[in-house]
Amino acid sequence: MAAQQIRLDKAVAAQQALIDDRAARRAAGAGSRLGRRPVDPDDAATVREARARLDELAAQASAEAEAAGSGVMLGGYACQDTGDVQQAARLEAVALKGAAVVAAAHAAHAGDPRQLAACHWRLCTSPASGGPGHDIAACHATMTGGIGTIVYDAGYRSEENITAPGADRLIATGKRHAMDTQARDHPAEGPPPDGATPAQANDWRLRTPEGRALYKRRAPDVEGLHASLEDRIGLRRFSMRGLAAVTGEFFLAGLCHNLRLLYRVS
Repeated sequence: MAAQQIRLDKAVAAQQALIDDRAARRAAGAGSRLGRRPVDPDDAATVREARARLDELAAQASAEAEAAGSGVMLGGYACQDTGDVQQAARLEAVALKGAAVVAAAHAAHAGDPRQLAACHWRLCTSPASGGPGHDIAACHATMTGGIGTIVYDAGYRSEENITAPGADRLIATGKRHAMDTQARDHPAEGPPPDGATPAQANDWRLRTPEGRALYKRRAPDVEGLHASLEDRIGLRRFSMRGLAAVTGEFFLAGLCHNLRLLYRVS
């Protein structure tokens, strides 16, 4: 958005420069050679287009900020390990357990068509949503029936974590900008090639449009939750000692976050 603001400022400055140049030539006695006066900056097409794009980006940023932290906290724990690699299996077990609870709660909607539809419309982001062929019940079941793909950042990357049994997962190969460059320079389509190792298959999927879309959800879904716990719940540091006590404090903050989310959506 900052780059677009710069474009807008340049467009305004360029249009104002035309007006100032005409005024200077008029003062110098150019007379009839002046031509028509340039329109004011706010009326110039280039300025209007740049401002419209800036407004569009601002609205998008506002919507993303509102959505940040809107995901349910499924669980967690405190540990003393300084690396993420060792936590992948335990975190997945916590996530699967929490997702099962969420799935059971959503399954109760199936018996009430109105409740099912209301819940579906709050969650569904499919382009086909609202269309005549869109199956609300099936879509709701897909969204709430359990975990689809767990997405990890590069801190969790290891051969063991890539090949471990369990939920479908994608593990980043590096920083987001480096992955975007790799996907742009070496795009992939469809399933991984036959004979690809698990690591090669993981990297292939990250270069597909589907894999990139999944990974782009990690930051708002995960970091957005962290931001909500810090900024909205106020959990910037723990006030208790001991892993059990800290875990309990973390759970309390997560419960407050989930209740806040429940109130917002209902």
